[in-house]
Amino acid sequence: MGINRWLGVARRAAEAEAVKPEPLPPAYEPAWNERGERFVVLDRTARMPANCYGRYRRVGVVEVTPEVQRSGREPKMLSQRALDVRRVVKTWERLYWGSTERCAYQRALAEAEELAENLNKVALYV
Repeated sequence: MGINRWLGVARRAAEAEAVKPEPLPPAYEPAWNERGERFVVLDRTARMPANCYGRYRRVGVVEVTPEVQRSGREPKMLSQRALDVRRVVKTWERLYWGSTERCAYQRALAEAEELAENLNKVALYV
């Protein structure tokens, strides 16, 4: 038996003996994701022409599906076509990502977080 094969067998044996965390009880089923959000804020890289130097971002507020709400994961795209997105509420496009809190990206991010917070408060009563 070669050394690589022996190391693989030893590693698999160690993994089998490792302590695995206990799963959550089946009764635990949160209605939303862990923070109780139905509307989430996403930010992604914006596509810009090659002659535009600097960093540009997109910010958006999206409504996610119940499966995403339970699992706590995040949609991959800021688009209506994304797998886990019900609808896109609002987007801010091509924002310069500067080094201070006064840049366009930080301002839009703050506005998006406020909008998502308000929509989540309203969604509790709908």
